[in-house]
Amino acid sequence: MPFWVELKVTKISQVIVSPHQVAWHTSYWARGGLSFFLVKSPVQGHLTLICGKNAIDLAQKPLSEVQGSSFTDHASLWDGIYATVCGHYREVVEKL
Repeated sequence: MPFWVELKVTKISQVIVSPHQVAWHTSYWARGGLSFFLVKSPVQGHLTLICGKNAIDLAQKPLSEVQGSSFTDHASLWDGIYATVCGHYREVVEKL
């Protein structure tokens, strides 16, 4: 079950995402692929996992306004990724 995770760190409320990154994540997601941005904000003290389909929002809005899931530790992060990946591919298989 392949998926991509792009790592980002921000000290402000905005995450810097290039137009190329937005295009890649949006296109990959539209074709059934699974990608994420994993954002660490030292100010907020947690990790935020954002689906690639929300790349445009991430590039244009403050992090607090982008749909994603927040995690305070690595174990809960991996549980969240696992659930999302399994759910995504379960839907793909059901459509076959």
